[in-house]
Amino acid sequence: LRPPPPLPSPQNQTHRLAFGPCFNLLQMTFVYKASGQSWAKVAKSLQATFWSAQVLNWKMWPFAQFINFNFVPPELQLLYMNLIALVWTVALSSIMN
Repeated sequence: LRPPPPLPSPQNQTHRLAFGPCFNLLQMTFVYKASGQSWAKVAKSLQATFWSAQVLNWKMWPFAQFINFNFVPPELQLLYMNLIALVWTVALSSIMN
């Protein structure tokens, strides 16, 4: 019998709670500003979309990393995470538009 896979590490959980929101805030601000919005409109857009994106981040990435580190063969881990990143980009784009 195989032992059960380990739970996400406290370091990974801390990263998700601390750096995830900061990175998403910066990324979304840049995208809104690069699309030509004023700072007031950027703030309004962030108020409308940030928490939806952040909750999706917290739901999606820990699960994807858990699968990647515990079940995906090492030679396919990069491909798997690139596919997850593509799904994340599409989901984030749909939230922001």
